[in-house]
Parts: sequence; structure tokens; C-alpha cells
Amino acid sequence: INAGDPDNAIADMNEMGKFYYEDPKDDAFAWGAVYNAAVALTMLPDATVQSVIEGALEYASPEIEEELRYVMAITEKYEDPMNRDMWQELTDVYMDPDSKYNAFARIKQYPNSSIYENVGFAFALFKATEGNVKQSVLIATNRGYDTDCTAASAAALCGALTGTSTIPADWIE
Repeated sequence: INAGDPDNAIADMNEMGKFYYEDPKDDAFAWGAVYNAAVALTMLPDATVQSVIEGALEYASPEIEEELRYVMAITEKYEDPMNRDMWQELTDVYMDPDSKYNAFARIKQYPNSSIYENVGFAFALFKATEGNVKQSVLIATNRGYDTDCTAASAAALCGALTGTSTIPADWIE
């Protein structure tokens, strides 16, 4: 549902989010809006990684856009997304206590799951792997921390764009 319709994807996310978050001003709503816009935008005809990213960032606050562009810029320094140095650099953005984007300094509830890290990594892996589900899942699960949520979010974004073309056959069977 909401394929190609980011506004309604965001409206549905806001409605469902009320079941999990008591405060409608929780950061999860703003970050979730950008992520859900991206997933909806992957369903547009002729969607590309770049068109999805740019379209989704139209729904971001200036602060969220700055952070997402920062983490995605890290991926541009690495030719191979499977390079563990890239994974570590991305992880440090959210885990280093001195980082401007340290996730733990911003988390108010659910301390083991960070919307900042989740969406940031999903966008970074979507860009770095050019929508490759397998690579995104392998990177997200092998880097540590909130592996299940990050892998699910990155894979969903990638798979929504590329379908089953980047999912190994034995993963589907």
C-alpha cells in the first residue's frame, strides 16, 4: 500500500506510530517519515537510488537531511561497500561519544534501538550497495549493534527498489 505515495505512507506511519510512542513529537516520527517516504518512492516507475534519496530528503527537517547526507557521504569514500572500514566509520558516527550524531545522547526510550542509527544506516547502505539486498543484509548483520532492525530496514528499502534481483535464490527458497 502507498506505493509511489509518500504522503500517505507517512500518514499511515504516523497513525500506526501512536501505538508505540506516547509523545507525537518523538523523533521516531520525523525520522520514520523520511524512511517511509523513501520506501514509497522506490515504487515509482523509473525510480533510482538517487531519485529515491533526493525525494525522501524533501520530507526531512534540515537537521535530519544534514545527518543523512553526512552518513551517505562516508560511503562515497569507499569503492567496495563490503569494506569493513566503511562499516566502522558509519558505526562510529552513532556510537562514538564524541560524535555530533551520537545516538545514545539522543535516545529517550528503547535504548538498544536507535531510529537515528537505523535510518542513517539504511540510507547509507541503500546508497553504498546501489540497492543490493544481499550486501545490505550482510553488512548490517555483521557490523553489530542493532543488527536485526538495521538489516530489515536496509533490505526493505533495497528490495522495494530492486525486487528479488539482488536476493540469493537460496534465501528465497
